[in-house]
Amino acid sequence: MESLKEEYLNMESLKEQYLKMREIKAKLQQQGNIECRKCGGMKDKESFSFRNKALEIRRKICRECVKIYNKERYNKNGDKIKLHEYIKYHKKKQEKQQQKQQQVF
Repeated sequence: MESLKEEYLNMESLKEQYLKMREIKAKLQQQGNIECRKCGGMKDKESFSFRNKALEIRRKICRECVKIYNKERYNKNGDKIKLHEYIKYHKKKQEKQQQKQQQVF
């Protein structure tokens, strides 16, 4: 019974800690700082790319983490990515040629 009381009291303190942390994050966001979900760093909002520029919504992962992710992804799947781009390029090229032929007739 006492251990349950201790757990409950501990949970209350965790709840308070969580609420304090949220308050701190809210203050930092008002100052223009955002927390990166990948590295956990608090950075200014210019360090984050736009997700939707018209609505001024920014990504949740900073540019540095995105850059690292893209390098790792390219190193791991470089051949697949190159092949996909090659196929995509040639499909567009064929479509343009077909449109030109249709315009001639």
